[in-house]
Amino acid sequence: MDEHILCSEEVKWLSRTIEDAFDKRLPKNEELGFIEPNIRLIFSCLDAEGELTRPPMADLQVFFWNGYPTGNYLSLRFDKADLDALWQYLRVVTGEADLSDPRVRFWLDKGGHFAGI
Repeated sequence: MDEHILCSEEVKWLSRTIEDAFDKRLPKNEELGFIEPNIRLIFSCLDAEGELTRPPMADLQVFFWNGYPTGNYLSLRFDKADLDALWQYLRVVTGEADLSDPRVRFWLDKGGHFAGI
């Protein structure tokens, strides 16, 4: 009960949202909130005029906790490469891909590793 994790449906949702961002299928800037209340991922795919931007970006916000989420947070920017690496990891975790997949191998060969798999 005290683990800070995403549930399996949230992992699939996150993976699909990243895929949609790469395939230009997000109809608007997307904000993902999770059961874990102190994290949020905000996809920035549209510019101020509502046009799709390239490449997709996302900001991971990690909120400080004081018995409840506060208004203070750290923000980490995910650029195109960061999002792709995360997406390939999620594809492995969900069983959509395995370690022999060329897209997964690309990140492994770059010196990355997927902890726990």
